[in-house]
Amino acid sequence: MKGLHCDPAAETRGNGDPAVPRSHKSFAVRKAPDAKLSTVSEPWESALQRITGELRQARLKLQAAAGVSPAGVIQALDGIEVRLARPLRVAIVGEFNSGKSSLANLLIRIEGLPTAVVSSTQIPTLLYHSATPKVFVVHQDGRRQEVRNTGSSPEPSITRLEVGLPSPYLRGIEILDLPGLADPRFDRGMGDLMLQTADVLLWCTVSTQAWKESERTAWQMLPARLRRWALLVVTHSDLVRGAEDADKLLRRLTIEAGEFRDILLVSTINALAVLERDDPDNAGWLATGAGGVEGALNQLLESIAARRIKVALTITHRIARRALAGL
Repeated sequence: MKGLHCDPAAETRGNGDPAVPRSHKSFAVRKAPDAKLSTVSEPWESALQRITGELRQARLKLQAAAGVSPAGVIQALDGIEVRLARPLRVAIVGEFNSGKSSLANLLIRIEGLPTAVVSSTQIPTLLYHSATPKVFVVHQDGRRQEVRNTGSSPEPSITRLEVGLPSPYLRGIEILDLPGLADPRFDRGMGDLMLQTADVLLWCTVSTQAWKESERTAWQMLPARLRRWALLVVTHSDLVRGAEDADKLLRRLTIEAGEFRDILLVSTINALAVLERDDPDNAGWLATGAGGVEGALNQLLESIAARRIKVALTITHRIARRALAGL
């Protein structure tokens, strides 16, 4: 299948709006060689949907019995339902030109993100599922403005880009593509605030100079909660000369960056090339490392979804016991 294609050429109108793709009509979803390697996992997605649906039904029944159920109970159940329904958020971070956007492209099967046609990549970009392609800018004052077919430099007041794409790989997750950590144009305060909303972190480091001192320093500044749910993705693995060098690199990173849940090598260029084929083969896909990244990511998402469900049910039972005790 043809992939989500984003025309790198953009129209220039000179009105201060951020650059976005010339046309939203060129998007088409790609399929991985093996559907089981998809980041969209039916088990954890279905479990979240089922529990959310059950909580919704319970809340509606309680609302129908308005004389019996305190308003606070209804409000608390509604809050739990909203949290369960929120897609799991995957943040992709790393230094400038470390392959972050290419990894995001791969995870959702696209050739290019709107950030690729902005004059620079200093704008945090949130990718989410949408029935039709949409691009919004969010300003410092909270205004959310839809934009179309523009191509000039972004306004200084814009804090992030929100891009809706009709990709099935975004049905259960959102992807937060952050600018390079060393980019002086990036507002670290805003980036740190957005990182607080992430559930999983993918740290991109380039194979030829992996895990530099500047990266180690930035890593230690991240929230401890997020560091517990992080993968180190070594990009541009096609530049590693052979299996022996790859093994040496992994051994070094295991010692120096052992805090990550897993360390994986991937060539996003080769993986996207596999997807370009009319009949992509599974062996070629796995050889790029893309299958390993997706598998490790999916395991983290399953664990986080299970924790979210457990916490929601525990709080719901506690609310129910207190409500019954007050009758």
